[in-house]
Amino acid sequence: MKCNSAEKKAGNKKPIGMENITDKGTIKFNENVLSSIVKAVASKTSGIVRVSAENNMLENIAHFIGHSKVKDNAIKIEMAGEKINIALRIVVAYGKNIPQLANEVQLSIIQKVKEFTGLETSRVDIIVSSVEEENTEENKNQ
Repeated sequence: MKCNSAEKKAGNKKPIGMENITDKGTIKFNENVLSSIVKAVASKTSGIVRVSAENNMLENIAHFIGHSKVKDNAIKIEMAGEKINIALRIVVAYGKNIPQLANEVQLSIIQKVKEFTGLETSRVDIIVSSVEEENTEENKNQ
């Protein structure tokens, strides 16, 4: 997808997929940028123990050996026309209102992605993979 030259000359910013085309050039976003924003928002939300990998056994092994790369499959980013879809797996703290917490995370992610990148989000799917006791700062720093 491209922005026509009249739009470029007029100085309009037009988000196209995971890039913004401006009169000064193109800004492209790697999926890792969006994943980092999503992970940061989720990690800072009270009531979320951690972002969770799809495979719990693999996550436990990775945690034991100190490898955090496995969490990359906890966040999925895909294009939906000119907007993005996000899926996020989380572990919620025991005793929290899950629908309320999930809604809070969805709204925060949509807001921060727009604020930091200018990109529109069409949906944020939250998958709650587990409920656990919250262990203060240990789980937040993982």
